[in-house]
Amino acid sequence: MVLALMWKATTAGSKNPKHTEVWLYLDEKSRPADGPARRVFGTILGDVYKLYAQIALGVAVGFFLVSLVLMLFGLEAYRPPAN
Repeated sequence: MVLALMWKATTAGSKNPKHTEVWLYLDEKSRPADGPARRVFGTILGDVYKLYAQIALGVAVGFFLVSLVLMLFGLEAYRPPAN
């Protein structure tokens, strides 16, 4: 997920805002019309993708650390009984 979000953040500045998911949610008066507004739109969209990538990375690292701590206390993974 982090890689997908970072890819979207990297390419957000070069995409036409009309071809993004956000475009559908904006009303007519909020949509960027000129060149500078489109650059600002791409920059903000990239920043938001980067923020969510950082959050996803933090959650993944947190889950990994919790699993390591549980393994240190001797907890083993669940294995269904063999038939």
